[in-house]
Order: sequence, then C-alpha cells, then structure tokens
Amino acid sequence: MQIIGIVSALLVIIIGFTERDQSMGFFDPVALTVICVGMLGALVLSSRPKDFIGTLVSLREILPFFARYSEESDRIEAERVKLEDLWVQGKKIEAANLAEASKYEEIRLMMDYIMSRADDAVLDNRFTALGHRCVDRWEPVVANWEQLAKLGPAFGMVGTLTGMILLFKDFGTGDSNIGASLSLALLSTLYGLVLGSGVAGPIGSFLSTLMNQRIQVLKRCHKTVKQLVKMG
Repeated sequence: MQIIGIVSALLVIIIGFTERDQSMGFFDPVALTVICVGMLGALVLSSRPKDFIGTLVSLREILPFFARYSEESDRIEAERVKLEDLWVQGKKIEAANLAEASKYEEIRLMMDYIMSRADDAVLDNRFTALGHRCVDRWEPVVANWEQLAKLGPAFGMVGTLTGMILLFKDFGTGDSNIGASLSLALLSTLYGLVLGSGVAGPIGSFLSTLMNQRIQVLKRCHKTVKQLVKMG
C-alpha cells in the first residue's frame, strides 16, 4: 500500500506537467486529476489497507438507496423500545420471541442479560466493549475523511505551484500556452477547496454523526437492560 502511495505522489508531479489545451475552460481534467490522485495517494500512504477500503466503502452511507448503518441504528432503537414495552406490560414471552427473531446482536444480548439478571459489572463491560467495537470500526474512517478535507487544499497548492512553474517557463520561451498554465494554477486551488472543505469535510462530519448515533443507541440499550433487571 505504501508503495502505491509513493507512486501516486510521483504521478501528481508528472501529471501536473502534462501539456494542456489552450482552449480549456472551467473544467480542467489535469487539475482535477492532480487533486484526486494526490489525495488518494496520501490516504493510501497513511492508512492500513482495511481502513482505506473502509473509507471507500463508507461512501455508500451518503447514497439514498445504499445507506445501511443509519437504518440499522434506527431499527435497533425501534426493537429496543418494543422489547421494553412488552416486558413492562408483562408480555415476557413476546419479548423473548422478539429478541430471538432479531438479527441484531444488541437486542439478543439485551434479552440474555435480562433473563440471566446480569449484574452491573457484567453489563458495563459488555456494552462498553460494543461501544469500543463501534468506535474501532468508524473512527479511522472518520479520521481519513477529515484528513482528506485537509489534503484537498494542500494538493490544490501543489497544482497551483505546478501551474506557476509552467507559467514562468512559458514566459521564458515565449510560448503562447500561458492560459493553460494559469488554468492549472487557479483551478487546482478551486478544486482542492471544493473537494476538501466542500465534500470530504462534510462526509467526515456525517459519518461521525452516524457513529455517535449508534453509540447513543447502545447506551440506551444498556440503560434499558439495567432497568428491566431491577424490575424483575
């Protein structure tokens, strides 16, 4: 993975000095490629393989028909509320059947601990472990998106410097390709800011919210088990 990151960094320089069409407008594929390749290369260089893959896979959470994690948290919460209501109403068999049929580990554990009347120390350790598992899964992903938010403007400056170098080169040779050099210099900064602060940063914040949402659901599951154990 680190070798791929180093190769990507070299590609950024090579691509930056690629000849471009003078008539290029708002869209500059070279500038965009410099930003994207640079950001991904730096991420590969600084991440473990599973964290890098997890960062890419996490993109599905922002897509309307592919997001799952937030929906899972909502369903766990809905089953928690239903299980609590059934138990409070004395419908313990129905509550046990609900937990047994649930596909969520959190709900099944709730019923196991309620039935075994687990003490507070056991509950605290188990639900703390579930919380840590959630954080271990999502914290590196969130950190990667936060890093991408910083890398976008940074690689925008790389593109800007490359464009300025080409601009001075054009001045020295009397070349007329000055417009393309200016395009790379200015559009690289624009693309870097948009992809970093406008895309990667908000995605990181969104995923952090999903992680905190799941942690809050786990805390409510923990609290519910304690309450129902005391009720008997």
